[in-house]
Amino acid sequence: MSQPVMSVRARSRRPFAIVALALGLSLASWAATACNAISSANCSTNSETGANEGPEMSPGSDCMNCHSGGAGEGRRGGGFQIAGTVMGAVADATECDGISGATITITDAAGKTTTMTANGVGNFYSQATISMPYTAKVSRNGKELAMQTPQSDGACGSCHTETGANGAAGRIIAP
Repeated sequence: MSQPVMSVRARSRRPFAIVALALGLSLASWAATACNAISSANCSTNSETGANEGPEMSPGSDCMNCHSGGAGEGRRGGGFQIAGTVMGAVADATECDGISGATITITDAAGKTTTMTANGVGNFYSQATISMPYTAKVSRNGKELAMQTPQSDGACGSCHTETGANGAAGRIIAP
């Protein structure tokens, strides 16, 4: 049997087709990311962050995915012992701006307290050493909400998601 003969013209188009396919996949990935952006109408604060870096990036995300470990040990911006976001409502979407100015107080197993203030998008974090397990409370305007169960993981956003995970009811909210 004879093999089909591929013309020079057909062979020379293959590299172009591979480059075009790769470019098309890259553009499709970018478009999917851009189209999945939330509308501030889906946020109880009617606002969403645009920050890609820095202290006000990605409110509602699990900060510890990138910022775990001690000082300087995180993959970006140093490592945290505890981090999360105080959101406006229990079911706010990730990237919605949270509530600024709330006070987060952590009391660790040794009785030491670590106090943080939620920044402009509700994010809070600390590199202070925290002995596990710890208790947590959020206070604002003379009112407070306390977690009922001591915790042993500083990745607050891993459980406090839009829908809640591992027994959490949803987002950390301010009283």
